[in-house]
Amino acid sequence: KAEVGEPLLNSLERNGYFVENACRSGECSLCRVKVIEGEVFNAPESKLRKSDQTFGWVHSCVAFPTSDIEILY
Repeated sequence: KAEVGEPLLNSLERNGYFVENACRSGECSLCRVKVIEGEVFNAPESKLRKSDQTFGWVHSCVAFPTSDIEILY
């Protein structure tokens, strides 16, 4: 379960899942997860690589679910 306006990383942690992270600002890429199904909002400042965008990877610290999602982490 995610709260409105809550980054994906925060909701994962709150629900007992551990995702490696360091910066919490989209810079380091350690918290990347792959979105298998559903939609997330990524601000332009999230600095996603073109290949990440192409293959569905997001930085969970700056990704905001906008629907039910399934992820691979």
